[in-house]
Amino acid sequence: MRQEILAAFVEAVRQVFRDTDMTIDSVDPGDAFGSDAQVIASVGLTGDLRGILMLRTDMAGAAGILKAMTGGLRLAIMNDRLSEIQLAAIGEISNQIAGRAVTLLAEIDLRCDITPPAVLAAAQLQSLVPDLSESFRQTVRGPFGRLTVFLGIQRIDQPDPLQKTS
Repeated sequence: MRQEILAAFVEAVRQVFRDTDMTIDSVDPGDAFGSDAQVIASVGLTGDLRGILMLRTDMAGAAGILKAMTGGLRLAIMNDRLSEIQLAAIGEISNQIAGRAVTLLAEIDLRCDITPPAVLAAAQLQSLVPDLSESFRQTVRGPFGRLTVFLGIQRIDQPDPLQKTS
């Protein structure tokens, strides 16, 4: 089941990127960025799976994704800072990927929903997502650059560590 879950998220990236004419050259296990990520978009998961989807890239990858999303129109990144509209566009593509993944998960009888996306951009970002029973990372590469898909989940049949019992 764990491979099916990860496959649903990677397939969601493939489908959304195909819809925006972005090609994917390869999908590799692991995280291409570590602490070098400069842009992280995250979407929460609720329902049969609880957790988080994070899409991590650098400024060059963000610029490539933004260019593809705008049909080739370059939205220049000034001083390594994303504008409000650029942040919103990165959030929108993460929302589309998460929504597509939830649809694919329903096909394997996992009912999930998503939270609104959050986007962080800085010269160097690090992230820690504790209390997850499983996590997966795969890096998608193409002409746009590199994008690491991080998925951390806790199955619903496991107790929520944030919920107190009396």
